[in-house]
Amino acid sequence: MKNSNIFLLIIITAMASNFATANKPSPSEALAARPLHSNSLYNSKLPNNALPLSSIITILEQHNYTPIDIELMGDQWVIKAYKNYQRFELKVNLFSGVILYERISSH
Repeated sequence: MKNSNIFLLIIITAMASNFATANKPSPSEALAARPLHSNSLYNSKLPNNALPLSSIITILEQHNYTPIDIELMGDQWVIKAYKNYQRFELKVNLFSGVILYERISSH
């Protein structure tokens, strides 16, 4: 009887874990949902010839990054992103979208 209870507990735990991860938004979806980093907020502060934030995010995703935090600092975007299960800190040119700096971040 004990073995069947343990087996049932394992199945229920696995099902609960799958349910929790299936309903969790991806980091890109979570970033897009954050009002602090909305395109309208940043695009209103950008110089006329700067790329819109949506273009910067697209460029990062094309390089297999999943941005989780974006901050505008001078003429660069400072971005925290994941790639291959590692967290990176990036600096991206505001006008060209070129990644100027890339470092694996410990936190």
